[in-house]
Amino acid sequence: MARLVATLLFVGQAAFVYARDNCFPGTTATLSSPTKRYSLTWEAPKNDDDAHHLFITQPTKRELLAFEREVCIHWAPSERFFAVSDYVGSNVAEVYLYDAEHGFSARNLTDYLPTVQKTKLGKSSHGYVEATGWEKNGLRIHVWGDLLALDAREDFEFRMVCKVTSASIQCH
Repeated sequence: MARLVATLLFVGQAAFVYARDNCFPGTTATLSSPTKRYSLTWEAPKNDDDAHHLFITQPTKRELLAFEREVCIHWAPSERFFAVSDYVGSNVAEVYLYDAEHGFSARNLTDYLPTVQKTKLGKSSHGYVEATGWEKNGLRIHVWGDLLALDAREDFEFRMVCKVTSASIQCH
């Protein structure tokens, strides 16, 4: 029995480390795009008043985002786009979509969610939008949280795909 518990703990820890390869701070300070054309770099805060910093190198280094807690990145296979899940606080997470062909401009995916999900997030005490990866049809996202009204609590959870082009984002 002890051996089984030890094995499960090891496997759980190994899975945790593997899952963190695309997050900052994490197991590394650099994350390259699929063909290594672009490189994202994390820098730790310099002091207690500073934030973490995410940079893109292409070919010069430029800051994309200052963040407080943690970010996780998912590159599109084409390298045209990448999604950054920003775990802003203990009760909020947001996803920013960056476009390599438009100067790495960022768009907040919350703005492109269907009305039902946007409304629930707006009324939630805990509301999270998280990118989970890319598939043939677009970016997979997970939206969840809870609504607190008086003494009642209502949890919500949605999984959807956002079709992304240079002209539009459609989540459903």
